[in-house]
Amino acid sequence: MLSNEKGFVLPVGLMFLAIIALLGATAVKTTTTDLKIGINYKSSVEAFYLAEAGINHAQGFLKQNISNWNNYTAPQTLPISPTTLSTGNYTITIEDPDQTSGNNRRKIVAIATTSTGANAKIEVFLNPQSFSPFSYAAFGDEWVNISGNNAYTDSYDSSVEPWTREGKMQNGDVGTNSIDAGDLDVGNGTIYGDAIVGAGGNPNIVISYNPHGNITGSETALSEPVLMPSVTDPGHETSVGILSGSHTISTDTRVDTISLASKSTITISGDVVLYVDGNIHISGKAKIDIPVGSSLTIYASETIHMAGQGIVNQNNKPENLIIYGTDDCKKVHFSGQADFYGAIYAPEAEFDSSGQSDIYGSIICNTVDISGQGSIHYDENLNNLGGGTVSDFNIMSWKNL
Repeated sequence: MLSNEKGFVLPVGLMFLAIIALLGATAVKTTTTDLKIGINYKSSVEAFYLAEAGINHAQGFLKQNISNWNNYTAPQTLPISPTTLSTGNYTITIEDPDQTSGNNRRKIVAIATTSTGANAKIEVFLNPQSFSPFSYAAFGDEWVNISGNNAYTDSYDSSVEPWTREGKMQNGDVGTNSIDAGDLDVGNGTIYGDAIVGAGGNPNIVISYNPHGNITGSETALSEPVLMPSVTDPGHETSVGILSGSHTISTDTRVDTISLASKSTITISGDVVLYVDGNIHISGKAKIDIPVGSSLTIYASETIHMAGQGIVNQNNKPENLIIYGTDDCKKVHFSGQADFYGAIYAPEAEFDSSGQSDIYGSIICNTVDISGQGSIHYDENLNNLGGGTVSDFNIMSWKNL
């Protein structure tokens, strides 16, 4: 019996060795395949994150160069660097995907290649956000006080008709970014419109008014702070020195200061921009006169003091007189009796009006103090100004191609 089993062990052993070898080869192949899959996956993930880094880089670049938004229409590569990292590199292209639509959107595409040769591509569509500085009758970054004698805010639309009577239109909104107690003080005045306090603030705490004070609209808090971008002097023109006495100005002009007294008159002819490096001081019967059909834009870099007649805008439309205060403009003072038709945006300035003149337009400053008898009639047409200026953007769509 045993003699018949001679030679049986060897074939069985060889069979087991063959099975083990087959299993080993299969394991090696499986492991190798898994390793390749793992390496490929790692490379694809690296490529994806590299492309995403490119998208983030592009967004940061665009925010820093937002003033160039309208230049990025034809397909082009963004000049951003560094674009090469230890894991690979990326390039960013930008274009207006549909210039005929007029929506001014942008498409940015990041194409990434890792050091191992893996590729990834991400496409993002951006929607522009335009900034209009004049969306309120009065807005103060730190605080607003309209507690002057019988002071109020209301609104009208100069593109439709002149202002006619108190409270006829009630969009004379007043706001502040502050959340501190009493920083929106109505006093005995009236806001024909809404009163808005800083993001996260309690209107019941921030807004204060006396027994005769009144707010016809809602009392709410911002969902996020109102952006108040800095104003930079464009740097055009060479200064002609101090502007005093009577003159007619018909071209864009830079001056050291404006100092008008007695009956001196500066007449604006045409559409003029004045760049003022120093103070603006107007007193007595002196004035800057803007005839019908002309307009004036002022970039002011220091104190603005307007008494007497101040700036007379014969168009009676605020859009014909816009004053921008740069970061060096810290004070804007009105104390005259002549009505002011214009809009002021000076994000670092303290504004105060202690005279009897009414303001037709909008006042946007660091602080706003209406302590005289004048009121603010917000021109709703001003909200259209700056509509073509892109100040920010948001992501409409994001796709991994």
